[in-house]
Amino acid sequence: ASSSDDKPIFNKKLQVRHTVASSPLGGDGARSVGGAGGGSSSSSRGGGAQMSDKTSLENMTPEQMFVEISNLRRKYDELVTFSVNLTAERDILNNTLEQTKRDLNREVASRAKGGASGNGTSGADDALAKKSSARGGVSFLVMLFFIIVFFLAGVKLSLMDKVDFLMEAPVLGDFMRMEL
Repeated sequence: ASSSDDKPIFNKKLQVRHTVASSPLGGDGARSVGGAGGGSSSSSRGGGAQMSDKTSLENMTPEQMFVEISNLRRKYDELVTFSVNLTAERDILNNTLEQTKRDLNREVASRAKGGASGNGTSGADDALAKKSSARGGVSFLVMLFFIIVFFLAGVKLSLMDKVDFLMEAPVLGDFMRMEL
């Protein structure tokens, strides 16, 4: 700390603010500002005069020591909580990375297998075909088959003059009466 102004250091996660004094410990001494909303500083405990940590510890009353220990314990608990959260985030990211690597390896293997057999389909196409068949629905060939069957049945019924009942249908009847 070689500049003439105090440099505040602040950590967003731990909510602890430290101030680094610009002068050496000789005249002013170092002072720390407690963070997390309401911590007291060394200068306010020492009766207005700033002292080094060893001198301020010797001059503390038991109540002041208890307050300082409580503050340190709270800061330690916050640090442990922060560390636990970081470890949990690291574990989650590692698990996600491993799962993504496994998925990538499966995809590469399925594409290599698909390319070796020579059918030219990719793993994504196979997955899409599996999804559509698992979903249910009617394939194109089945739909085409039914269209042809009903068309032929309609032609046969019209040749036999058995489609007069269709003329009575509200919308279909008007469509059937139209001339092409």
